[in-house]
Amino acid sequence: MSPLRRATAGLGAAIVLALGLPAAAPGVESGGADDIARYLADHRARTHVPGLAWAVVDRHGTTIRGTLGIDGDGERVTPGTPFFLGSVSKTLTAALVLRLADDGVLDLDAPVTQTLPWLDAAAPDVGRQITAARLLGHRSGFDADAGLRVADRRSAARKAVTATARGLRDNGPVAAPGTYQYSSANYLLLGALVEQATGRPFVDVLAEDLLHPLGLSGVARYAHDSGAVPPGHRLAWGRAWPYDVGPVAGGLPYGYAAATLNDAATLASSLLVARPGGVWPPSMLAAVRDGPAPDVEQARYDTGWRVERRDGERVAWHSGATPGFFSTVLLLPRRGLAVVLLQNGYAPARDAQLNEAAFDVARLATGRAVHPIDPDPLLLTAPWALVALGALLLTTTLVGARRRTVRPRRGRLWLLGGWTALLAAVAATAAWALSRAAAGSVTVLARWTPDLFLAGVALVGCCALAILVAAAAALRTARLHRSVRP
Repeated sequence: MSPLRRATAGLGAAIVLALGLPAAAPGVESGGADDIARYLADHRARTHVPGLAWAVVDRHGTTIRGTLGIDGDGERVTPGTPFFLGSVSKTLTAALVLRLADDGVLDLDAPVTQTLPWLDAAAPDVGRQITAARLLGHRSGFDADAGLRVADRRSAARKAVTATARGLRDNGPVAAPGTYQYSSANYLLLGALVEQATGRPFVDVLAEDLLHPLGLSGVARYAHDSGAVPPGHRLAWGRAWPYDVGPVAGGLPYGYAAATLNDAATLASSLLVARPGGVWPPSMLAAVRDGPAPDVEQARYDTGWRVERRDGERVAWHSGATPGFFSTVLLLPRRGLAVVLLQNGYAPARDAQLNEAAFDVARLATGRAVHPIDPDPLLLTAPWALVALGALLLTTTLVGARRRTVRPRRGRLWLLGGWTALLAAVAATAAWALSRAAAGSVTVLARWTPDLFLAGVALVGCCALAILVAAAAALRTARLHRSVRP
């Protein structure tokens, strides 16, 4: 390329970056940037996500990117708007742990109870079988419920991660170590392990040993001040509701790292070009690029990444949610491309839908057909169904009570009693099912699925009111029956 053409190309790239507009990049199909922008505009309309930011980067750091919508403060989303990364944070924790192992600070195969003796109280029979290697691969025996019950707790302690992790003493493993069960409890424990092994707060170790060397000063800033991240949105009742989760210092290892689009793109690009001996640990690079890549059903998870074969090629990826945010980073090592998609809206019913959008961006960038999917119909309609059921039960009770008190008969008295028992059973079953769906915690249910929580409260409330109405009708019917007896 001539100097004039190089200068012209450089000027054009600078203008595109300054304006935050989609631009062409090596390895991306012609027209891909426009197709991606159109696809994501439609995706945003279908999912009700208020704002998002996306990028496709190559080994040279060349980026096509774009932003849509607004943040939780009502400001336009830009490449400098921070988003919580959710469980993508686990890839940073895994890199940090593997680096400390390479430096001889941590032994991946040693029982973590040697460093965290209080964990023995949570699992006296299996605690000594839990190692850092098993925590990295979610094979410690802790289940998802343990992570949900303990995660997101506030702590003002200097070593906030360890203080939060101690909550696992009352939420021990439910399976023998070696069984795969995805749980944030694993990475919470890894964060505590880092704090105890280094004698420093996890946030400082992460910033000084990993983020600053990678040039991710923005991620380091938000790690120290997550309160600077604008609110996200919980998607419920067909719309987006702003939600500020607030600072969760103890949640950094598993879900509460935050990044702008610019920093997330830098992170993804650095993984494509990294060489052994650099910041990224060799074992992670080998797993992402060179190890076996099974089909989706047998996806591997060992070093903070899911590695699988999808659409006929190797993909390493991670996604994750916090209340109000959903993020995905995926790598296509053979093509030398990476995709970042950050979204400031979340609902469990739309989890797979939000995640698949990142894979569709990768498909459009490489000239393939997209596979958009619908939200989970059961989770999406459950809140409406619970409210409708509550209203139906209450209405039926009111109508039935009026008829039975107008024309009292002994059979109808028994019918009111049976109906009252049925209402009590429905209320108890609803309360139990909702509690089980949220790891036994009403707080978890309210935080992650506010629509399901409110619908459950409405159903139980309608049943309770209907029970009172039925009981009052039964008493009145009994009195009328006695008064009309010959």
